[in-house]
Amino acid sequence: MNHLFRIGFPSYRKDSIFRDKVEIVIDRKGSVLGATNSERLTALSLPSSAEELSLVDVAPSAFENCRELVNLEIAEGIEEIGENAFKGCTSLISATLPSSVYKIGSGAFENCRSLRLAELPSGIDSLPPRLFYSCQRLSSLVIPSSVRSIGAMAFASTHSLRSVVLPPFLEEISDGLFMDSALEAIELPSSIRRIGGAAFSRARELRTIYY
Repeated sequence: MNHLFRIGFPSYRKDSIFRDKVEIVIDRKGSVLGATNSERLTALSLPSSAEELSLVDVAPSAFENCRELVNLEIAEGIEEIGENAFKGCTSLISATLPSSVYKIGSGAFENCRSLRLAELPSGIDSLPPRLFYSCQRLSSLVIPSSVRSIGAMAFASTHSLRSVVLPPFLEEISDGLFMDSALEAIELPSSIRRIGGAAFSRARELRTIYY
């Protein structure tokens, strides 16, 4: 999908050049700030550059509560996804993040209740707290082998999450990590040294833990 891009300013959410068009707003440092007419945004494909600027990150809360957004694809080159960047995008079905992303803020996809497919960056070393909290349609997840730590409640309230492949060097199952999930079985890598409080609380389908 082709979007209009422009350099942003503080009142961008209320002031669009074309009132019936979606404009993706960036600043002069290459940070993606959000979109005008965000209620019309149904698909988002962020390129590596726009308006002769290299895009480097998605700002905190940039697309929070864009409830009509269905598909998200981010090009190679963008390095950071801010806190709550896509929180509350309740129609979002798929999200693809490139290997260039090395940092994701907490709650980046929290309450994306329709999310079914999430492709995480292949080289990222940590996942933040509440990353997929209350993503109720997410049924399976492969965590990149590069990940060493996962924040608290990152996968909590994922009522359809039945299958997770954990990375081989993960050292901790953090507090509330799989609370209210639908896990049926899980294999813990030998690197695990701690299992946090309520990590598997109310995971009522869990029958087997391999270690």
